[in-house]
Amino acid sequence: MPNFTTNYNLIKPMGTEVYNIEDDNGNMDLLDTALTNTYTKTQIDNLVSAVYKFKGSVANFASLPSTGQTIGDVWNVTDTGINYAWTGTLWDDIGGVEALATASNDGLMSSSDFAKLLAITGTNTGDQTLSSLGGVAVAGDTMEGVLVGQTNTSYTTRQVRNVVLSTADASGGSNGDIWFKYTP
Repeated sequence: MPNFTTNYNLIKPMGTEVYNIEDDNGNMDLLDTALTNTYTKTQIDNLVSAVYKFKGSVANFASLPSTGQTIGDVWNVTDTGINYAWTGTLWDDIGGVEALATASNDGLMSSSDFAKLLAITGTNTGDQTLSSLGGVAVAGDTMEGVLVGQTNTSYTTRQVRNVVLSTADASGGSNGDIWFKYTP
C-alpha cells in the first residue's frame, strides 16, 4: 500500500511495490493542476508595480481628474502637499509632505509648542545628556538632593510620593506622603 504526500496527496510507492505508470501519470496531473493556480515571477512583478502609479501634480484637490482615472493612479496636490490615490470610486488621501511647525503655523507640533522651544535660552545645544542638564532618567539613574512630590489626590496616576524616614511620629506633610517611623 503506497504512502501519500501531505500537500498534494501524490502517490509515493513503497520500496517493495512495482512501479505503476498510471500512478505516475496521476501524480503529474495533480501537479499540473496545482501549478495552474500559481503566478509566475513576471506576473507577481506586474501586480506589485500596478498598486500605485504616480501620474503627476495638480494645483488643488478640485483639479484632480474626474474622468479617465484608473485604480491606483496617484496625484500630488501642490497646495497641500498631499498625495491622493484613485480607489475606483473616490480620491483617497494617502499622505504627503508634512509641514514643520513655525512660531506662527502648526506642523508636526503646534505653533505654541514650537514657540516654547524658541524661548529656551542658555547653553543647551541639543546634544547634552539628561544628567548634564540636571535631569534624572526614568530608570537606572541616581538622583542627588531632595525630590518633592506634588500635592495630589489622584491615586490612580503614577506620581512621586514624599517618603519620610523618621524616629518621630508622623506630623505635617501633604496628602499622599508616606511616613516611616523607626527606632534607631
